[in-house]
Amino acid sequence: MPTEVERFNPLGITPEQAEKIREHNRWAHDLGATTYDDKQPYMMPSAVTEFQKDIRYLRSFFPKDSPRVLDLGCGTGFMTLAFAEQLCWVTSVDISSGMLAELRRKIAIEACTTLTASIQIVEEDVDKFLANTDALYDGIVFHSVLHHLPDYLETLKQACRRLLPGGFLYIATDPLNRKMMTPLNRWMARASELEEKWVNASLYRIRYLCERFWANSLPDAIQKAWRMFYASGASQRTPDSETKTKPDISLVEYHDVCGGIDEQEVIAVLKTQGLQILRSEKFCLYRHAWLTGLARSLRCPNVFKIIAHSTSSPIPVGGTYE
Repeated sequence: MPTEVERFNPLGITPEQAEKIREHNRWAHDLGATTYDDKQPYMMPSAVTEFQKDIRYLRSFFPKDSPRVLDLGCGTGFMTLAFAEQLCWVTSVDISSGMLAELRRKIAIEACTTLTASIQIVEEDVDKFLANTDALYDGIVFHSVLHHLPDYLETLKQACRRLLPGGFLYIATDPLNRKMMTPLNRWMARASELEEKWVNASLYRIRYLCERFWANSLPDAIQKAWRMFYASGASQRTPDSETKTKPDISLVEYHDVCGGIDEQEVIAVLKTQGLQILRSEKFCLYRHAWLTGLARSLRCPNVFKIIAHSTSSPIPVGGTYE
């Protein structure tokens, strides 16, 4: 029996199929919101440092105070908070109420009136938001979100139309098209999948059983070390096997399951929308530092990022990458 992905055409799906992708994404991210950050490779210190450098570069484009940034598919707010800390006004859009609840929790922890006032949270599908808004922005961010969208090329076209003259578009941490990878790249990606499926899952279940039978008696230091070494699912209350109904991963990670994102196709679309590509990079980013280090040493990138700029005005003075 064919899977959902086999029945779907990756970039030619029907409205009904697109809605199904959105619903499974909402469902999955609501369920996993409280542990989402534990599982993300971009939360590793080395990755955070690199993304902060990107954000300073983008912020340097705008000499004016409080530029407006649109964070589409903002999740728990990794990019939202980083731009808000750079004195930007951020509109954060996500389809998942659970993910936005985590963002609100982070804002509350900061207990900063200025930070709270500079972030507008919108619970809505990305495509519907773009279709209904008349607002224009100095910057638009897609961080690890394109592969979740039904038709990411059409979404990008609509986003480009919401950029102010001289505005930037930032895309990061989406999976590379595996057809464009070398056999070694594909082997690394497969190794990561197997490590996630067997090693992480097994270690997590051992920890779960320990907590179940010894409650909270495990020393904090052991629990902290566990989270640092194998963050996958470390904070979940129940293992995956105990969830009777689960979202369809072939819909949640739709374009990743279909083979990844072709960054050259993305670049071509951005150029047709009048954007100039300032930076386009492939890089290595896996959930665990040892696997990322191995991939870097073997030069096996698995994700990409693109920084593009509206050519309706000159590139602003001060856009330096350091």
